[in-house]
Amino acid sequence: MKFRMPCTFYTRKNSKGRKIWYFRVWDDRRHIRVARTTGCTSFEKAKKYAYEFMADPEKMNDMLHIEKPKVLTFKEYAKDWWIWDKCPYVLARRNRGTEKHPGIKKSYAGNCRMWTTSRLIPFFGKYTMDSITPELIEKFFGLLKNKYKLSPKTTNNVRSVLMIMFKEAVIRGIIEKNPVERTLQRTVERKKTGRLSEEEAMRILDRDMIDFYWNGDWIAYGASYLASQSGLRIGEILALKVDYLHPTYIFVSKNYSRQYGEDTTKNSEDKIIPITQETRELLLYLYSMNHTGTSYIFASSTGTPVAEERVRDKLYAAMEKIGISEEERIERNIKFRSWRNFFITRCQKLGVSPSMIRAITGHLTASMTDHYTNYRPEELSFVADIESRFLTGDFSPEDNENAEAACG
Repeated sequence: MKFRMPCTFYTRKNSKGRKIWYFRVWDDRRHIRVARTTGCTSFEKAKKYAYEFMADPEKMNDMLHIEKPKVLTFKEYAKDWWIWDKCPYVLARRNRGTEKHPGIKKSYAGNCRMWTTSRLIPFFGKYTMDSITPELIEKFFGLLKNKYKLSPKTTNNVRSVLMIMFKEAVIRGIIEKNPVERTLQRTVERKKTGRLSEEEAMRILDRDMIDFYWNGDWIAYGASYLASQSGLRIGEILALKVDYLHPTYIFVSKNYSRQYGEDTTKNSEDKIIPITQETRELLLYLYSMNHTGTSYIFASSTGTPVAEERVRDKLYAAMEKIGISEEERIERNIKFRSWRNFFITRCQKLGVSPSMIRAITGHLTASMTDHYTNYRPEELSFVADIESRFLTGDFSPEDNENAEAACG
């Protein structure tokens, strides 16, 4: 490779006939030589002038006609972020995925856009991208906690959105370092979702009491009944169509939300949910109540799936009628997804293998299944009884087998 000097020198005569030294540099961008006068008649002074000039980036940029790139504000940078058909990041993720396993979900992009417009732009919008520091971001997190009362988990979700946006800014050369990487995640104290006891569930799901507990709403009752027997999420239940109903199982491949319509399941995996003949007949009865021509089982009068709020509100109203007040429900942290805990815990107690439970629920790890297993105090009382009998010597091998079966 030919070595190129940083610059070359030559002289020109001015109007008075004096020789003035010039220096010339190579412009790699335009592939031309660019010259400038030093104004010096002495070569030594001209060389000193040229080297000092080249050491100044601003002067060199002016000489080479390189415009200093405009530093974007966060508002300018975030303008199209997370918009489904505009954001380059979203489009790249979509192109990477398949119909079955999308690279990004519309609901996820929508939530990220919501946080960007409602929280990120109002706070960071006026700052240039290179002026946003870890200290400023920590101040923002404090605002989310103290002013907006966001939970640590939600704050971490917002931090994740910001992390991706700044990571892409580094890749695109807008900034050199990602300031979010030097901030800390919030500590999350997870409150385990509670659940109904088996006695409470039997009362609330008593089909002879639908008129009293559920105000005759078979759709809301059916959603809770199916959730208790399958562990399905509410969006997966609402997305069920009669075509997915088979003699001994349900094929689950979709999730439904009113805002985004049909999408894949949470982890984009299909599931086979075994059902009893009684459950199948109930689902067919619910479908027979649909007079709109839609194939949805849990259909509203418009032909689309019923609203999640209807299903939840009717469940909470039924709970009040069996004596669980709103205060107690909140204290016990019982929600519609508690049926998922109920189903998984029952499977564990009945000795269903963890791998089978994961196949039905769609959990990818054993730890997640354990997270949804929630024994109530009265269900663990047998442990104290076994311990007492063990200490008194009244403990047989059969007792050990029964204890293992009870623990699943």
